[in-house]
Amino acid sequence: MSSENKPAAPSIPAWFGRHPLPPEELRPCVLRRQDALPRLYGIGANKVPTCVYVSTPKITSSGFHVPPGKYFEPYDIHGGEEVYCVASGVATVFEPDTGRTHRVSMGSICYIPREVWHQTYNFEDSQLSVITFFA
Repeated sequence: MSSENKPAAPSIPAWFGRHPLPPEELRPCVLRRQDALPRLYGIGANKVPTCVYVSTPKITSSGFHVPPGKYFEPYDIHGGEEVYCVASGVATVFEPDTGRTHRVSMGSICYIPREVWHQTYNFEDSQLSVITFFA
């Protein structure tokens, strides 16, 4: 894999592990769309809109959208396992270290083991929307 696509060691954002509640106040709660934290992931022309729904010390759930013909860059990696739930469109998940690709259609999920570099492409004519969960 090309090292220029791998990001530098990530800094941990202040909200990580603390949204919508700090760890000492965790309790069941309803999370509405307007409660999500909007973000952009990526560099250059390949930034994609994302949002964080919940982030606790044990799990984070977010969502992202990839317009037709686009992808997110740089490659992504997590210290925990991740699951993609494709809400609309078709995701092509690429593993740059192995060259493997996985086509994940609406209503399906993709499991990404911990510490596996991955990148998501949308080769379709409609928007791709994905909900993620990672440890």
